[in-house]
Amino acid sequence: MSDLIDRQAAIEAINTRRSVYSGMWGKGLSLAVDTLRDLPSAQPVRHGHWQITDAYPHNIYCSECHTRFAQTHWAVWEDGSLPREFCPNCGARMDGEQNDDPSKI
Repeated sequence: MSDLIDRQAAIEAINTRRSVYSGMWGKGLSLAVDTLRDLPSAQPVRHGHWQITDAYPHNIYCSECHTRFAQTHWAVWEDGSLPREFCPNCGARMDGEQNDDPSKI
């Protein structure tokens, strides 16, 4: 999977460095900022949720890519929610509701 970056954060990082340079270097950095603004989005944001089953409560699954993660590496908050906002495998934003139905894994 390709890296996804925050476009605005990249532009701000370039602008910070651009203030140090003048002449051709400054113009090149300005061109880089313009190019970043013109690029299309890499891909639509996928939305999913974490799934936990009674059969394997020590594992959690991404609802989008169905990748299994050992929950021993994760801290579960007191309200039962999981702290990761994105799946480390497919990048899906985990903003859906948790589904404990094992038939959907």
